[in-house]
Amino acid sequence: MIVDDIDALSVDQLRWLLAPPSAGQGDASDPGTHGRLHQTNPSPRFVGATMAGVFEHPSLRTRSAFAGAAHRVGALPVFFVGDEVGIDARESAEDVAHLLAEHHHLIGARLRHHSTFMRMARVATEYQCPIVNLLTDWAHPTQAIADIITIAERLKVGPEDPLPHLRIAYLGEANNVARSLAKAALALGWDITIAAPQGHQFGVDDVASLESYRSLCGSDARLELTDDPSAAVREANVLYTDVWISMGAQGSVEHAMEEFRGFGIDEQLLLAAPDDAFVMHCLPAHRGMEIEGSVIDSDRSVVWLQARNRLVAMERLFRLIGEED
Repeated sequence: MIVDDIDALSVDQLRWLLAPPSAGQGDASDPGTHGRLHQTNPSPRFVGATMAGVFEHPSLRTRSAFAGAAHRVGALPVFFVGDEVGIDARESAEDVAHLLAEHHHLIGARLRHHSTFMRMARVATEYQCPIVNLLTDWAHPTQAIADIITIAERLKVGPEDPLPHLRIAYLGEANNVARSLAKAALALGWDITIAAPQGHQFGVDDVASLESYRSLCGSDARLELTDDPSAAVREANVLYTDVWISMGAQGSVEHAMEEFRGFGIDEQLLLAAPDDAFVMHCLPAHRGMEIEGSVIDSDRSVVWLQARNRLVAMERLFRLIGEED
């Protein structure tokens, strides 16, 4: 199974990830566990297995979630970081994938370039070794899975409940996080508005791809683009943002503050949103830039629930892979 982005999963699989049969019965979503790693519920496929985590980028949430989820399904996580793996420097992406697929039962890769992930995926497929995108410049599917779990949890959507209709307003750079979130939202029938300044919005090809995916899912959800943040949040149930300067991106804080002026989620912008709208941020956050610290720490924020659900999402994805392959 190759999970390069959300569209690698079916709508049924996404719905399963929202509320699998085991949820609340000892998995990381159970509030009684608080994600504690000693409480495990092994998956038959991964008992005694090892999982390789390859990280070209620094990571806190993703690496912590990968390790915790691997442990919970009965596997041992093994990490390879930065220059010690040296993709396309010490050896090619293909050779790295060959070795890891020989040694391990699953590969998770957090890479600079999506093309590198796909090269590794082609090799992993030869071994029938699952490979999961833990972040590339194109997509961040495990984050999007955590996001939809968080939304369902905040709205108290039960396993048998129909999904409510809602609107997500994403503000800031139309980046990898926005792309994966948009796919997940559209697949589930949720409208999404991307509010970004000129030069930072999705292009024509992106929009065409997202609309094609929406149609393929049989969804009547709407994708809208705007450069007006106040208009974007006016009917939104969820306000979402990410950093304005992504890892490895060029640009100064001063330049970003000027280009994205008015797109930060602050107390004033919240006044334009419905009273019951809540706020999300995938972290790490630059408090005072794309989001005010007071907003993150307010009752309208689900940022820390969202961060906790990175572990929930990773564990559920591993269990899904264990059942599917």
